[in-house]
Amino acid sequence: MNTGNLYKENIFLYRQQYDLGQKDSIIVNDSTTIRLFYPRIRFQHTLKLSKQEFQFKDQAIYESKSDDYKEFFNYTLLQDTVRFIDKWSEVQNDFSIISFPEKNNPNQFIRVGVALQNLQGNFTTFSKKYYNASLNGEYRNRTRNQKWNLAMNGEFFLAGLNAADYSARISLQRVLSRKLGSIEIGFQNVNRNPSFVFRSESNFPVIVPTDLKKENITRLYGSINNAAGRFSLNGEYFLVSNYTYFDNFFAANQESSLFNVLHIWGQKTFKLSKKWSFFSEVHVQKETGNPPVNIPFIYTNNRITLNANLYKNLYLATGIEGQYNTPFKADNYSPFIGQFFYQDTYSIANRPVINAFFDFNIKSFKAYIRAENLNALRVGNGGVNFTRENQVAPHYYSRGLWIRFGIFWTFVN
Repeated sequence: MNTGNLYKENIFLYRQQYDLGQKDSIIVNDSTTIRLFYPRIRFQHTLKLSKQEFQFKDQAIYESKSDDYKEFFNYTLLQDTVRFIDKWSEVQNDFSIISFPEKNNPNQFIRVGVALQNLQGNFTTFSKKYYNASLNGEYRNRTRNQKWNLAMNGEFFLAGLNAADYSARISLQRVLSRKLGSIEIGFQNVNRNPSFVFRSESNFPVIVPTDLKKENITRLYGSINNAAGRFSLNGEYFLVSNYTYFDNFFAANQESSLFNVLHIWGQKTFKLSKKWSFFSEVHVQKETGNPPVNIPFIYTNNRITLNANLYKNLYLATGIEGQYNTPFKADNYSPFIGQFFYQDTYSIANRPVINAFFDFNIKSFKAYIRAENLNALRVGNGGVNFTRENQVAPHYYSRGLWIRFGIFWTFVN
């Protein structure tokens, strides 16, 4: 690759645990006994090793391209190759103790843990080491009758690069009945330092304010899920302060005023006949005030499918799907830092995205084929082609016609 962004990540995760508990047995008959073991206390260690690399490079520099950098990005090239790269290595150890209050209910447990994260950032001219020490915990209780499900978890950073950062979440789900489905409500709060790309140590050409404060994001959410009626309704409300963002190709900024975002969506499957179904998903979202956030007011995804069982073992699903969002001022994109940035002058109004698909399986063999972006069809004096691509960001276009296929084959002795 001569020009573009190249990101790499390698992760090794190793977990070991030791359980203390009690033995039990079930006597099936005079000659058969099933031996059981119920863990009551678990000691758990998790080791995570990872390497990450973030890179932008342009090795095809010539005179006119140098002029383009200056004209479009206001960036003066000092050499014939542009390259920005950050490399990270991480070693994290997490030690946890887990208690199971009821021996017959493994879905109820309390976990407390401590984690030590060691980081090394390798930049162009220097390297630097960081660390984080944190406490974490979790409580989960799904009752044995499967009607209530309570989940709580949190993490607090005691010291290090992200000292005093924290996250906390609680959710409660109640299954009403098979006919009525279930309801869920939840609360989440995150208080954090802005991401490292907003720091001056990074090798990427970022212009960073010197007084960035911690971001705080509160999320309230709820949902109604009804499997019998084939529908769900969902909503979430965000309250955001000290939102950190980019407002041009290189400069970072922070919104000091408090703002909120409301997002409501629902989905429903309509049974048109024995073999035909129509799926519809609609999202409505709106921010208050005038924050540096670009989101479409309405987004919808719809799909009509034919599901059939032909012959004895042949199952197929075929149909058409369409996606559409209302016009809005979509974020622009900076290839140098690999980030979208806020802009409020250029509006994008796309045609609906149209895709066709065909899936089938015969016993252990499955295959599919998809024709995507049929909306790019253009008929004119030049003939028939697929060159009316949609924009995903100002001056960035999606592909034209794109054929995708896949095969899954399971061998069974």
